[in-house]
Amino acid sequence: EKKKQEYILSEEFCNALDYIKQFIPDDNGIQYLAFDMARVNRSKHRRVMPKLDEIARRYLQQTGFFQNFPLLVNDKQYFYD
Repeated sequence: EKKKQEYILSEEFCNALDYIKQFIPDDNGIQYLAFDMARVNRSKHRRVMPKLDEIARRYLQQTGFFQNFPLLVNDKQYFYD
């Protein structure tokens, strides 16, 4: 690829995260991990899914939180008092 569009997007995303992080306490900070699935897939071992599993487990252990559905503001069944 002549123009590294993903790199440009990633760089801008990181800049946006850095901006947001200045307003968030460190103990509630945002963690960002860049992961290039295409690069891993082109590597010798091609272990994309095991690597994603490893990353998911690590962050789930750190946060204790997993969400696989959109949280709808008007849908009261997802809110807990």
